[in-house]
Amino acid sequence: MSNSRNRKAALIYLSSNGSTRKAMEAVAEGMKESGYAVKMIDVGEYIRVDRLSSLYNMISDYSVVVLGIPTYFHHPPPVFKQFVNMIPQAVNGQSAGLLSTFGGVSSGVVLSELAKALKTKGYNLLGGIKVLAEHSLMFQGDNPLGAGHPNSSDLTIIKEFGRRISERASQNWQEYAVKDFSDKSISLRFLDATIINMKSLSIFMPTPKVDYELCTQCEKCVQSCPVANITLNKYPEHGNCCISCYSCVKNCLPGATKASLKPLEPFLRLLAKILGRNERQQTEQII
Repeated sequence: MSNSRNRKAALIYLSSNGSTRKAMEAVAEGMKESGYAVKMIDVGEYIRVDRLSSLYNMISDYSVVVLGIPTYFHHPPPVFKQFVNMIPQAVNGQSAGLLSTFGGVSSGVVLSELAKALKTKGYNLLGGIKVLAEHSLMFQGDNPLGAGHPNSSDLTIIKEFGRRISERASQNWQEYAVKDFSDKSISLRFLDATIINMKSLSIFMPTPKVDYELCTQCEKCVQSCPVANITLNKYPEHGNCCISCYSCVKNCLPGATKASLKPLEPFLRLLAKILGRNERQQTEQII
């Protein structure tokens, strides 16, 4: 329930390649038009300076919390799921909306997993939307899946989502159940629960390597890593929390940080073709 305490919304997101941030900015526009004061919060910035505790402390100041996250291996990145699991219990009828971006293969079970986590925290679930975005692993090739998305049509849909969840929060909306956030068949949910996940598939992902002769110690890789997995000890050193977003490769201007992703493209296109039979590859509000 929203009250004079506030028509204030915290839009908390993780965005490795900018698509999720762009989508959340459209949510913010819709909520502002509905009279909400909106604060955009990049959780990666708090992770990088080890200040997540201060973020947890401020969440209770907002009547509505919207979480935005890219899909990785059909799930939320582990670091974001851990963040959500540590969010304090809801107070004074706090509500939540959910947004996930996906790269034209499958939106997986991101929305339902986040909904389950927030439900256990006592949040009133207002709705969820999945957003088509350019596939983050295909920037080295031509014509990536989801090329050009989210586009203006997508942003219009996302903005409307922002308005709708604002209206629901203001009208004491009858909250949704966790099951309402799932748009996958039982068989696909089983695959996501047992096979398609970061733990089982990350072994097939190339490990970024640093060419010391090309590295200029510019720290761009450190700054662009959304999960603070890279430190600069003369040269970049990668930790154990990599989510395989390859922002470090994409943003390395001298090309010192390397990983060959093109060999993955045929598999990703095949997977998109197979899973596309069960899911529309488009931006749409689930509920």
